[in-house]
Amino acid sequence: MKDYWILIGILAIGVFVVFVGLANYSPKLASKQVSATIVNPNLPQRIGPVEAYPNFQLNPGKLSSLDPNKTCLDPNWRTSSVRPPVSYTNALKKQDITLYHYADTNMADYELDHIVSLEVCGDPKDPTNLWPQLYNLIWNGKDIGAKVKDKVENLMAKMVKARQLTIQEAADNLRFDWVNVGMKYGIIK
Repeated sequence: MKDYWILIGILAIGVFVVFVGLANYSPKLASKQVSATIVNPNLPQRIGPVEAYPNFQLNPGKLSSLDPNKTCLDPNWRTSSVRPPVSYTNALKKQDITLYHYADTNMADYELDHIVSLEVCGDPKDPTNLWPQLYNLIWNGKDIGAKVKDKVENLMAKMVKARQLTIQEAADNLRFDWVNVGMKYGIIK
């Protein structure tokens, strides 16, 4: 009889452990979808795969110190007036591909992306606002490569100009989880 109660106790503990484990289970934590690159626990979890985002320690993104009224908020302003030269971006791209330890070292496979885009007043030359982003990246059957992020950046710029978002809100959307924003607004389907 004593063995019976021990067995019942062990089974009860086992059921409890399984129940608590399932109650606390988070698919985001159990998959590649959460970026290990976020170092600040107060930042939101990212929905996409690690490869879709810059390493936050190396490239957190940065706003420009230029007057937004003379740059991204001016309807006549063009990004070409502040875009860094190819000689600068190619050297930085090559350096960052090595720094990120990418297996694919073909520079043509990457866009040196402004994390906070120029269209929402991102810093044009600061290396902390630039990172090598893959042109072709598929996640759960969805294209989330550099050209798709460009569409999210364009939407953020339109929303800033329409005063639906502040520059800081748009910058944070791009810095923290552009994939989630792209899904929310139907750019990533």
